[in-house]
Amino acid sequence: MRSCCPIVVLAALVFVGCAQSPKDPPALTPGLEAQPEVVKPVQPRFELASSVEGKVVSVRSDLRYVVVDFSFSRLPFSGQIMGVYRGDDRVGEVRITRSPNQALKGAMVADIREGGIRLGDSVRAD
Repeated sequence: MRSCCPIVVLAALVFVGCAQSPKDPPALTPGLEAQPEVVKPVQPRFELASSVEGKVVSVRSDLRYVVVDFSFSRLPFSGQIMGVYRGDDRVGEVRITRSPNQALKGAMVADIREGGIRLGDSVRAD
């Protein structure tokens, strides 16, 4: 009897496992067929910067130069003269003094031509 016990248990497990039937698919409404779900791909939104605008991130009044961050803008060209603004008021003027290979992550050096420039002032083409 002891040698039959594992065989009986094994047979019961096989029978129980085989006795279950797969679930029936849900019934469809007559006349309608199952349609695959259409997934629309999401397109990333990129907008090209159309203006040249930066922020003053460093000022050396004694040496008459500033460092301007143009990270979120097009880069100005070397020698370009730009206005410096605090809010809507024009407070000065700078000349970009870098060559194309000196721009590092959008930060550029500019000579102060006129005005009292401070950190956070906006630099933009007139």
